[in-house]
Amino acid sequence: MDGPRVRHELNAAGLSPAEQLRAAQDLLGFGSWHMNLDTGEVHWSDAVYVMLGAAPGGLIPTRESYLSRVHPDDVQPLLDDLEAVIGGSSERFSSTHRILAAEGAVRYVESLGVVEASDRGRILAGVVRDVTDRVAATQRLADLEQLRRFAGETSKLGGWRVEVGADRVIWTEECAAIHGVPAGTCPTLERAIAFYIPQDRPRIAEAFRQCVERGIPYDDQFTILNAAGQRVRVRTTGLPFHDDRGRIKGVHGALQDLTGILRAQEQVEALNLRLAHVLETMSDAFITLDHEGCFTYLNQQAEVALGQRREELLGAHIWTAFPQEPGSPFVRAYDLARRDRRRQEHVSWYEALQKWFSVVCEPTPNGVAVFFRDVTQEQARTEQLRLLEAAVARVNDILILTEVGPAPSAEGPRIVYVNDAFVDQLGYRRDEVLGQSVEILRDPNTPEHGLGPTLRSPPSVSERTQVLHHRRDQRELWLELDVVPLLGDEGRPTHHVAVARDITDRKLAEERVRIANARFDTIALITEDVVWDWDLERDAFWWSDGLYKHFGYDPQTFGTSFEAWEERIVPEDRARAAAGIKAAIEGHASSWTEEYRFFHADGRVRIVIDRGSIHRDERGRAVRMVGSTIDVTEQRAMQAQLRQAEKMQAIGQLTGGVAHDFNNLLTVILGNIELLSERTTQQHELHRLANEAMAAAERGAALTSRLLAFARRQPLEPKAIDVNQLLRRSDHMFRRTLPEDIEIETVAAAGLWLADVDPGQLENALLNLALNARDAMPRGGRLTFETANVRIDEDYAANHDEVSPGPYVLVSVSDTGHGMSPETVQRAFEPFYTTKGSGRGSGMGLSMVFGFIKQSGGHVKIYSEPGEGTSVKLYLPRSHAQKPSPADTPSYDIRGGHEHILVVEDDRHVRDHLERQLRSLGYRVSTAASGREALDLLQANPTVELLFTDVVMPGGMSGPQLAARVRERSPDIGILYTSGYTENAIVHQGRLDEGVHLLTKPYNRQALARKVRKALDEPGPA
Repeated sequence: MDGPRVRHELNAAGLSPAEQLRAAQDLLGFGSWHMNLDTGEVHWSDAVYVMLGAAPGGLIPTRESYLSRVHPDDVQPLLDDLEAVIGGSSERFSSTHRILAAEGAVRYVESLGVVEASDRGRILAGVVRDVTDRVAATQRLADLEQLRRFAGETSKLGGWRVEVGADRVIWTEECAAIHGVPAGTCPTLERAIAFYIPQDRPRIAEAFRQCVERGIPYDDQFTILNAAGQRVRVRTTGLPFHDDRGRIKGVHGALQDLTGILRAQEQVEALNLRLAHVLETMSDAFITLDHEGCFTYLNQQAEVALGQRREELLGAHIWTAFPQEPGSPFVRAYDLARRDRRRQEHVSWYEALQKWFSVVCEPTPNGVAVFFRDVTQEQARTEQLRLLEAAVARVNDILILTEVGPAPSAEGPRIVYVNDAFVDQLGYRRDEVLGQSVEILRDPNTPEHGLGPTLRSPPSVSERTQVLHHRRDQRELWLELDVVPLLGDEGRPTHHVAVARDITDRKLAEERVRIANARFDTIALITEDVVWDWDLERDAFWWSDGLYKHFGYDPQTFGTSFEAWEERIVPEDRARAAAGIKAAIEGHASSWTEEYRFFHADGRVRIVIDRGSIHRDERGRAVRMVGSTIDVTEQRAMQAQLRQAEKMQAIGQLTGGVAHDFNNLLTVILGNIELLSERTTQQHELHRLANEAMAAAERGAALTSRLLAFARRQPLEPKAIDVNQLLRRSDHMFRRTLPEDIEIETVAAAGLWLADVDPGQLENALLNLALNARDAMPRGGRLTFETANVRIDEDYAANHDEVSPGPYVLVSVSDTGHGMSPETVQRAFEPFYTTKGSGRGSGMGLSMVFGFIKQSGGHVKIYSEPGEGTSVKLYLPRSHAQKPSPADTPSYDIRGGHEHILVVEDDRHVRDHLERQLRSLGYRVSTAASGREALDLLQANPTVELLFTDVVMPGGMSGPQLAARVRERSPDIGILYTSGYTENAIVHQGRLDEGVHLLTKPYNRQALARKVRKALDEPGPA
């Protein structure tokens, strides 16, 4: 808001100078302050407290308290500016600095002041305002300019522009730099073309001419001579730009220095040549294959290794030229590299050449690159190393060598050798045992079954046994012991070799397995899931008793094979589930999860989630699978209901927002068309066109009404009504609307409760259902309306969304039409969803019924089957009134008045339209675009008798808030609201607040006149 306009509005409001100053500060966002330079006393306005992040009065106004909120880096510059004024060197004060506001926020403020003399001394008075947004905008512009310059400099890309009729070319700094001239140079068009070398000038001149005269853009490469005489290869583009009439106004484009790019291309070509030389001279064979497996390159070594020339192989498929069995290492490595895009290495025997080859398959963007070399000799050495490593690994076991004497010794055989593993694992030093009897190894904790007693009586043949032993530090150790006799030349044993392996971990694992099995058996008995155990080696299933509890099958008779489980899966899911579990077993997975449908023993289909843990042996082969099966049928049903409810809510919010803006437009359209229709009654053709436009606009209004009904945003005026009486009153309308070949029957229940519902909306909903029934019975049929008193119990409410248990008045609308499929029933309430042909319906009828019933606190349910007709049941909340509410008697006369009305509407078109309509009815009218403007007008015009305000307005003050402020000043003033999309301010639980007057957009002149007159005659509450 500019200063003159602010002064004009403040003067018009009749405020005092002090009040005008405070109001101006509020409107312009300024805070005021003054400081006595002689005493140091400081005062500031409430706006300064807000800028400092403090509550008004919550901070003592002193120079020190203000400086405490200033950013530390800005304190000294601020003091310097202030000292210049205090010292008398300057009569004006100006400072821009940062304030540390609440929660660590930093704000920029601008403070201006001037020194004035007074009887209290020298006074420095000034204003301060928040300029954070301005500083941020300035910084963003600087950043963008820096980014533009960086992009132009790094890519050597400049821009240019020529206007038709102008003789000058406008160049950017980058464009001037490419030409080697100073920034800001704007050469003539002739001079700009002269920079191009002579052989390129005709081509660039003709391209420019075609662009100017015919609008043909160009993009080509040329060579220029810059101001230093250097040849520069450039890419020049040109595009025409047009004026408002579409005529070519000029040409603009870009100029890019390609010298660096071309130099890089030359370097790449040189690198490619060097790479080709390396590949041709390398000792390894090298080939490349495309994604189809065809040769695209072979080096010389590959020709030698494969025994064929590259001309014969290029383009040929590798497995056609060199057949391989499916699944061979060569085929598998290639397929994995191509499919998984991962490097594959393997060493394999090539039968055709009787050699071992080391092969590396490397995925490339164009296929696969393959390196291979002869490693036959290396493979032989590798095999020897493998055997040697196996022997060394064997030595990692405990090795004990004992002698066999000529006769048994009382002390037992002596130990003659132990290896390092003996020392490491048993804790004895080698010098402690060598030459000693094996009795030294007797374990005091296991005197009869330890290592010592076993070696004391060695066998005559090889023998394996397990012994429990304790290390020297008393730690328990299980050993698997092999004792082998060594025979001398005479064939008699001379020594015994004992090899002991630590199997403690295996023993512990066996114990854990035993405990786990016991736990598994316990869990299987108490869990709610169906637990199963599949022995893959024997293809034998075990099922827990939960199989009977959840699915009705006896585990003893269910079957133990894979097929017994597979055949109970619903056929549509069977192949997928079976393939998934087999893939997990045959691959490397450690677990498997699948969701599928499973037959209950009684034939019902249940949705289950099956999970299994795969146990593999040391070779990675799956040997066992343990899992559980969970019935999630009810859970999936609840999730589907939740998704449907969320979808309907999201659609409702969207449609409500669309209807809001559309109703504002329709208000102006309907009003103007109505005025045109009245003024063209003698011009028949124009009158007919106006009426057609009116009908189209009214259809649009009906559509937005249905959108709001579905979105549960229409203002309802529920009353206690007799539904039987409403059906009797509507019977004539139904018979007039439906064709004669449809029989209408009404079955009215005796003693029917009163329903708490908006009668007009209910009648509209019943009409929509009747029209749907008509379309479902193209050859005629029966339409039945039936009423009843019903109660919804707790179980039904728990299984249906947004339903409360209690008494309801039921209205059933049933037809004998073609019915609906389950899929159609599920989507029937969605807006714009229809199964009718094009042009036969908007798809909003049932969605309107759904939204109206839900907003009324009721419930709606569709029962339908193809070929069996449809029944829509409306559950209306019961009213506890003793008698029906009196019916409204609509008035069709257009009656105006002379009262003064203040119209508050933020939409200028709607505001102007309302002013014209009300003036045409005789009223005096003032208008305002916001709540604050309306309050100012009311203070200046106390004769206003009716506030006509929109409900939703920008500026921080809604219609109801404005009405409350107005009623504080003028308790007797009438209030009339208008809205195209009601909010909770005047509508609660879908009901218009008691005594509130609301004119819903869009509306015609008659509705406007009736509502205005009623609001003036019956002011009601705000």
